[in-house]
Amino acid sequence: MDKAQFAEIFTKATILNFSILAFWFIAFIRHRDWGYRLHSRWFRDLSKSSFDRIHYRGMMQYEMIIIFCFLTPALVLR
Repeated sequence: MDKAQFAEIFTKATILNFSILAFWFIAFIRHRDWGYRLHSRWFRDLSKSSFDRIHYRGMMQYEMIIIFCFLTPALVLR
C-alpha cells in the first residue's frame, strides 16, 4: 500500500468516527431523560449532573482520539 491509500483509509475512518460521535451527541440530547432513568436503576448514586458530565467527558475523549489517531495521520499523509 502506498501513502495515498493509507491517507484514504484514515480519511474514511475519520468521517466514520465523527459520524458516530455526532450520532452519540444527537441521541444524548434527544433521549437524555430515558438514558438517565435506565442508568440510574443500575447506579443508585448517579445524579443528573454526573450523568451529563460522564457523557460530555466521554464525547470529548472520543473526539480527541479521533483527532489524534485518525485526522492527524490523514492530514500528514496528504
